[in-house]
Amino acid sequence: IVRTGSIQTALNGGTNVTVTTGAAGSPGGDVDNITVNDDIRFYRLLGNTGNLFLNAANDIILNANIYALSTSIIPALNNIPTTAAGDVTLTAGRNININSGKDIVLGYFGKATLNAVDVILSAGSTITTRSGGIAINNTGRFQGDAASLNADSGLLGGSVKVGQSAGNSIQTAINAIGTYGSVAGAKVVLGAGTFTEGFQLIGRNNFSV
Repeated sequence: IVRTGSIQTALNGGTNVTVTTGAAGSPGGDVDNITVNDDIRFYRLLGNTGNLFLNAANDIILNANIYALSTSIIPALNNIPTTAAGDVTLTAGRNININSGKDIVLGYFGKATLNAVDVILSAGSTITTRSGGIAINNTGRFQGDAASLNADSGLLGGSVKVGQSAGNSIQTAINAIGTYGSVAGAKVVLGAGTFTEGFQLIGRNNFSV
C-alpha cells in the first residue's frame, strides 16, 4: 500500500513519482494491479510539479480522482500560469478502468497519457487537460459510456488522440477547443470503431478518423 499523502508531497516538491507493480503472474491477489482509492492532488506555488507515472503489470483502476494543477495565473499575460501542471501517465499491461464519476484533471501544459490494451471510462468520468492534450494509446478497445474527453488549448493546441482499434466503442463526448489566439488550434485523431456521441471543436481545428 502506498499512501497518497507521500505521493503528493513528493510531486509538490518537484520530484517525479513512479509507482510500479511486479511482473504479471507475481504471487498475491492484487499484486499486479494498481488501484487508486484516495484522491491524488498536486500543485506547486513556485516552480513546476513532478510528473506522476503509474505502471501496472495488469490493471489500473481509478476509484478516485487525480488532479494536477497549475498555479499563479497572471491575467496581464493572457492568463498564462507561472507554474505548469505535472503530466500523468498510466501504463497497464492489461486494462485501465476509470470508474463512474471519477476524473483526471490537469492544469496548463499537463498531458494525460493512457497506455493499455483496453481503456474503459464509466458513466460520468472525464479526462480534462489545458494545452497539454490527451493521448489514449489502446491496442485493444477504447470504451466510454456517457463519459467525456476535454482538451482546451488555452495557449497551445487542445488535442485528443484515441488509438487504432476496430473494437472502439466511443459513446463519449469529445471536446477539443482551440481558444482564440492560441498558437495551435484543436485537433482530434480517432482510430477505427463506432462513435455515437457528438464532437465539439472550436477555434482552428483539425479532425481525422
